[in-house]
Amino acid sequence: MSARTLAMLKLSILVMTVLIAAGVIALVIGLKRKAETLAPVGDAVLQLPAGAKIRALSSDQDGLWLLIEDNEGQQSLRRLDETATTTATITVQ
Repeated sequence: MSARTLAMLKLSILVMTVLIAAGVIALVIGLKRKAETLAPVGDAVLQLPAGAKIRALSSDQDGLWLLIEDNEGQQSLRRLDETATTTATITVQ
């Protein structure tokens, strides 16, 4: 193997290594950006009356439904969006 062939081989290995590293970095950045748009990071706090309990929950494509029972046995359904804001309340008689 000639010196020129060996030099070209080393150069091609160096170029491929740089391209693989750049591809991995681009992949990580792309995944991070996509993850931020899919699931915003943050905590949500839901204030319930004293003694109230969440008896059941169910999700749909736009949010979450909670069955809440207060300390007197009165039940209501609350629909929460992805920011934990109540968008609907149904009182069960």
